[in-house]
Amino acid sequence: MIGNKFIPIVDYMSFDEYNSYMACIDVAIFNHDRQQAMGNIIGLLSLGKKVVLKSTITPYKFFSDIGLNIYELSDDELLKKLPKEIRERNINLMRDYFNDERLRSNWEEVFHG
Repeated sequence: MIGNKFIPIVDYMSFDEYNSYMACIDVAIFNHDRQQAMGNIIGLLSLGKKVVLKSTITPYKFFSDIGLNIYELSDDELLKKLPKEIRERNINLMRDYFNDERLRSNWEEVFHG
């Protein structure tokens, strides 16, 4: 289904190279059975990329609950680029949710209960 469009990352990249690579991705498929790769998923969603997760893992529910469009392997238009309006909506939701104020609040909760 994906053919030669599958490009695994097997070599070390500098941070700048990695960010450039992530910016070129159209669809990212994370077909794992447990929570992992959250930094990559958050980064890709923040860039407006289509992210595919299993609906059985916690991150799928988390991202869906904050209103993001997240996809499953069974979706009919799995390998199509995200429509502009959904991409922009996801970017704005990520910007609104993952911000300095929330980060500060989360750390205050860790250190002050």
